[in-house]
Amino acid sequence: PLKESTRPLSARIQSSKPENESLGAFKTNQSVTLREQPRFSSKRVDELDEDTRLTLLENNGDWLKVRLTDADSIGFLRKEFVTPIN
Repeated sequence: PLKESTRPLSARIQSSKPENESLGAFKTNQSVTLREQPRFSSKRVDELDEDTRLTLLENNGDWLKVRLTDADSIGFLRKEFVTPIN
Protein backbone atom coordinates (compact mmCIF):
# COMPACT_ATOMS: atom_id res chain seq x y z
CA PRO A 1 0.00 0.00 0.00
CA LEU A 2 1.02 3.60 -0.57
CA LYS A 3 2.34 5.36 2.49
CA GLU A 4 0.55 8.62 3.21
CA SER A 5 2.90 11.52 3.93
CA THR A 6 2.75 12.88 7.44
CA ARG A 7 3.65 16.41 6.35
CA PRO A 8 0.72 18.83 6.05
CA LEU A 9 -0.54 19.57 2.55
CA SER A 10 0.68 23.17 2.75
CA ALA A 11 4.21 21.94 3.48
CA ARG A 12 4.12 19.59 0.48
CA ILE A 13 2.92 22.35 -1.85
CA GLN A 14 5.89 24.56 -2.58
CA SER A 15 6.14 27.91 -4.32
CA SER A 16 5.60 28.31 -8.03
CA LYS A 17 7.79 26.91 -10.81
CA PRO A 18 7.62 27.40 -14.58
CA GLU A 19 4.51 25.86 -16.18
CA ASN A 20 6.49 23.03 -17.73
CA GLU A 21 7.72 21.93 -14.29
CA SER A 22 5.46 19.99 -11.96
CA LEU A 23 5.21 20.50 -8.21
CA GLY A 24 3.62 17.08 -7.84
CA ALA A 25 0.72 14.84 -8.69
CA PHE A 26 -2.68 15.33 -7.10
CA LYS A 27 -6.25 14.13 -7.52
CA THR A 28 -9.56 15.77 -6.76
CA ASN A 29 -11.29 14.53 -3.61
CA GLN A 30 -14.77 15.54 -4.87
CA SER A 31 -16.43 16.99 -7.97
CA VAL A 32 -15.11 20.51 -8.45
CA THR A 33 -15.06 23.38 -10.95
CA LEU A 34 -11.74 24.32 -12.55
CA ARG A 35 -11.57 28.14 -12.77
CA GLU A 36 -9.82 30.54 -15.15
CA GLN A 37 -8.52 32.69 -12.26
CA PRO A 38 -7.99 32.00 -8.53
CA ARG A 39 -11.43 33.12 -7.33
CA PHE A 40 -14.89 31.55 -7.16
CA SER A 41 -16.41 34.27 -9.37
CA SER A 42 -13.98 33.46 -12.20
CA LYS A 43 -15.11 31.87 -15.47
CA ARG A 44 -15.42 28.07 -15.50
CA VAL A 45 -12.75 26.20 -17.47
CA ASP A 46 -13.96 22.66 -16.81
CA GLU A 47 -15.97 20.48 -14.41
CA LEU A 48 -13.85 17.79 -12.77
CA ASP A 49 -15.09 14.51 -11.34
CA GLU A 50 -13.83 13.05 -8.09
CA ASP A 51 -10.44 11.30 -8.51
CA THR A 52 -9.44 13.40 -11.54
CA ARG A 53 -5.63 13.36 -11.77
CA LEU A 54 -3.89 16.73 -11.81
CA THR A 55 -0.39 18.12 -12.11
CA LEU A 56 0.33 21.00 -9.73
CA LEU A 57 1.93 23.95 -11.50
CA GLU A 58 1.76 26.71 -8.91
CA ASN A 59 0.71 27.40 -5.33
CA ASN A 60 -1.27 30.65 -5.18
CA GLY A 61 -2.24 30.81 -1.47
CA ASP A 62 -5.44 28.83 -0.97
CA TRP A 63 -5.68 28.34 -4.74
CA LEU A 64 -3.64 25.95 -6.84
CA LYS A 65 -2.85 26.29 -10.54
CA VAL A 66 -3.14 22.82 -12.07
CA ARG A 67 -3.08 21.01 -15.39
CA LEU A 68 -5.30 18.01 -16.04
CA THR A 69 -3.04 14.99 -16.44
CA ASP A 70 -5.12 13.56 -19.30
CA ALA A 71 -5.83 16.87 -21.07
CA ASP A 72 -4.29 20.26 -21.79
CA SER A 73 -6.73 22.19 -19.59
CA ILE A 74 -5.06 24.51 -17.09
CA GLY A 75 -6.88 26.36 -14.35
CA PHE A 76 -7.28 27.05 -10.66
CA LEU A 77 -9.00 25.26 -7.80
CA ARG A 78 -8.91 25.49 -4.02
CA LYS A 79 -6.35 23.31 -2.23
CA GLU A 80 -8.99 21.70 0.01
CA PHE A 81 -10.40 19.98 -3.08
CA VAL A 82 -7.24 17.94 -3.82
CA THR A 83 -5.25 15.11 -2.28
CA PRO A 84 -1.59 14.37 -3.05
CA ILE A 85 -0.79 11.17 -4.92
CA ASN A 86 2.32 9.54 -3.48
